[in-house]
Amino acid sequence: AAAPLPRDTVAAEPLESPELGRFQTPREAPAPIAPAPAVEPEPVDAAAAAPAPAAAAPFDGTLRPPVPGAVVKPYSRDPGPNRNDGVDFAATPGEPVRAAASGEVALVSTSLGEWGTIVLVRHPGNLMTVYGRLGAANVEKGQQVAAGEVLGQVAADQPGRTLMHFEVRRGAFSEDPAEFL
Repeated sequence: AAAPLPRDTVAAEPLESPELGRFQTPREAPAPIAPAPAVEPEPVDAAAAAPAPAAAAPFDGTLRPPVPGAVVKPYSRDPGPNRNDGVDFAATPGEPVRAAASGEVALVSTSLGEWGTIVLVRHPGNLMTVYGRLGAANVEKGQQVAAGEVLGQVAADQPGRTLMHFEVRRGAFSEDPAEFL
């Protein structure tokens, strides 16, 4: 249209608050944990043994990598195909994906895109970590996890290229994971 729209003749009225809290999933009280029965440890092959999760400690803002592989696609806010709201690690299918820090599992879901199963863990300071391209998850929503605890396993991606996606978010905004790792 070549001509601009006419000016509004009626002032807009303010809208009521949508009270978004009514749409949140209610938190359930965690079930009490019964002590596990004593079991004799089985001999373990030292080469196959995975590092034990660290005891829950106060969160200091430092995160550990969820898998030991190298970062193959760094964080980038650039528009277009190079955008990455997290980092992608080289990984092996079936490799354990570990919690970057202690926290509460906020979501376990199957994504509609290329991410497979995703797990979100909530940490103090309005910080969340996102773990994508999992083939399976070992945790449930509301579960407390310790730093280093296994959240799931890396999914088989494309032949010759297996990646594990990891994001750090503060509220709804992504932050560069390199600043925390």
